[in-house]
Amino acid sequence: MATHTSDPEAYQSFFHEAFRPDLFRILDALPIPPGGNVLDVPCGNGFYCGHLAKRLDPSGHLTAVDTDAACLYQTQHALNSTDADSVTVRGAVA
Repeated sequence: MATHTSDPEAYQSFFHEAFRPDLFRILDALPIPPGGNVLDVPCGNGFYCGHLAKRLDPSGHLTAVDTDAACLYQTQHALNSTDADSVTVRGAVA
């Protein structure tokens, strides 16, 4: 039996886990050129950032932006295993 939740974070987490292969296939189809710059806005919990950062060549760069401090913390945590030199996480004001 399906459960219902009104918690957006729980729903987003469920969505990401349920469709992870399809979502990553979409990211893999993005034409990121050598030395390319990628912008992830809003970066949310960083789900896409780690995968995108792994696709960058050494001269590429990913910038992750969000207005929510909790999301920025989650994104930074999600990127801990990624080369920090190729990623910038920053806050923005809407």
